[in-house]
Amino acid sequence: MALRAELHGSDTPGIALALALAERGLGLRAARDAATQLFDHGFVVVALPRLDGLDGLRRALCGTGAEVVGYESPDTLDARAIGAT
Repeated sequence: MALRAELHGSDTPGIALALALAERGLGLRAARDAATQLFDHGFVVVALPRLDGLDGLRRALCGTGAEVVGYESPDTLDARAIGAT
């Protein structure tokens, strides 16, 4: 599962965000880079190896000011349809 987080203010605590991502299997450097990307660009997409559900992650990030939107990749891809767009 991949997650996208959107920044809802410039006062988001990056350490809490990075630790929450690291607790779900993302390496510390990758978690820090994700937090940096969030600050710099307002969004970040990460694949988390361990996820206890979106609700658990939302609870962990509720104090950070980040919003989590989960989505799953499709089971199959149609390369012709992608190339036609």
